[in-house]
Amino acid sequence: AEIALTKMGAGDFQDEIPEKHLNRNDEFGSMMRSLEKMQANMRNLIRSVKQSGDTMLHSANMLSESTHDASEAGANIAGATDQIAMMATEQAETITQLVSG
Repeated sequence: AEIALTKMGAGDFQDEIPEKHLNRNDEFGSMMRSLEKMQANMRNLIRSVKQSGDTMLHSANMLSESTHDASEAGANIAGATDQIAMMATEQAETITQLVSG
């Protein structure tokens, strides 16, 4: 039990508490069973935090891709707008020449 408790104190919740300690019918056994429940809850909490971190990482990657796509779309729109402006300028010059000419 001491080794398992020392590891838990260091943040390692992988080792199981020996059955012989869990099966005792005294205060020590009761304490070990409570400790086992705490260990299971900590494992679940750690698993949940890891899953949340994985989800956040995935969401951040998706957001990055969306931002990149939006940036490309913005650049394409800017290029198309420049072309439209250039064509409008050319048309205005052509109309001016026709009217003047």
